[in-house]
Amino acid sequence: MPAVARRCLSRRILLCLLTTANCFAQGRVSDFLTVKNWHGTVKITGKGSGTRKGGAFSDVWEYGLTTQMDFELDTYNPNIQGWTGTFEGTSVVNAKDVATFGSCNQTSTMMFDGKIGGGTAFTMILSGTNQYSFYPGVYEAQGATSSVNVDCAPGTQGGTGPVQDSPVLSDKLHDLPASGFSLTGTQTVKMNAPVQPSSLPFGGDPAIIDVTIDWTISPGLQTDAEVVILKTADFQNWRPTAANGGGRGNSLNLTAKLQAKGGGTTNVKAAYFMWQLTQSSKEPGYALNAPRSSPSKDFDLKLEGSDLLLDDASAQSGKTRAAEQTQSTETIVPYDWGAFGTLKVTAVMPDQSEIVGYLEGDPAQTDIRLPLRSASSFIADVWKQNQGVNGQSDSSDNETDPNGDGTPGDGLTLYEEYRGFIIDGQHAEGNPKKKDYFIVNRAGAFISRVSGSSRR
Repeated sequence: MPAVARRCLSRRILLCLLTTANCFAQGRVSDFLTVKNWHGTVKITGKGSGTRKGGAFSDVWEYGLTTQMDFELDTYNPNIQGWTGTFEGTSVVNAKDVATFGSCNQTSTMMFDGKIGGGTAFTMILSGTNQYSFYPGVYEAQGATSSVNVDCAPGTQGGTGPVQDSPVLSDKLHDLPASGFSLTGTQTVKMNAPVQPSSLPFGGDPAIIDVTIDWTISPGLQTDAEVVILKTADFQNWRPTAANGGGRGNSLNLTAKLQAKGGGTTNVKAAYFMWQLTQSSKEPGYALNAPRSSPSKDFDLKLEGSDLLLDDASAQSGKTRAAEQTQSTETIVPYDWGAFGTLKVTAVMPDQSEIVGYLEGDPAQTDIRLPLRSASSFIADVWKQNQGVNGQSDSSDNETDPNGDGTPGDGLTLYEEYRGFIIDGQHAEGNPKKKDYFIVNRAGAFISRVSGSSRR
């Protein structure tokens, strides 16, 4: 090799020693080094039983193991070309051996059922050009109980101590996927029972079961998710209406969004969203005096949406098409000027767990009031604000203008004035600050105006 080439190679080797991760990163490993952090779950399950013989001993044994480790890897370490973090989880270990020798039976047990990890280290590293491995900082659960009882001798011996809750994982290499960054897999390995047959030292066989390791590892940190129904300007200014004849009124688009608890983005996605009008008014007709005959008592609010699969003909509930999604926007349509109701939105996750949404800024409001209104009112807040009657109840009837005989009110409640009337084919609201009355003009065009009236 020429001297110049040897000097270049020496410099490259020195650089590799100083920057190990970048030196050996090739293939898909190079792609994975761009990921900042990870979260995942490892599940380990196995169960077995059998008989063993050796010397004077005859054994019947059984062993079961169920362990789950949930971890977050938030720190990249270039020295190991991998990520470190912590894990927590649960484990259930049940091991038992009944050894018979002569006329005596000796029963040995070791059991554990509790939490593991609690912030213990967890690591994932990349190897070669296309492989990875992962492993916890410890393989033992503390606090397992053990006992030994011999039926031909009095008393039971026992105590507490550690028990292995997982096979060794650090020596198991797995291939990176050909595309994407989700790491999943299944592997079956052998694992010794923590209570071995008494016949083992005398030529008997050990108690060994097959345990299955299942894992799912995804980019990003796992955070608890919540569903928020956005309190948009359109929502805050929405006042239900109806078209002439009681047709479709002014619709409202609402968005339900998955986010990290307390705000921010989340990596989780819903399998689909359920939308339910848990309450919808059924006021007769679509205004106080319309229609005059046979007013319908159909639902005043209905759901619409291009991706919403309705569950019933009355359009009161439905779910979005199955697809991974982080938000859903659907439409509420009114058919009455006084329409009101409540809405519940639920994100159904891939594991079929459910997250019920709440109104942005009001976590206690999971039945979202439509329109935006106080809990004690059916009237839109925006209408009360615009009319200057905030704080008044729906049943209020206290106008004093004009004074007249000094009796307050005009016989119409605040809700009735809000819902309004159809006059000459047009909708008209009452005036919550003036006494309203109606005059029927039977003289036609001869009388076109009544002087002094508080209404047109």
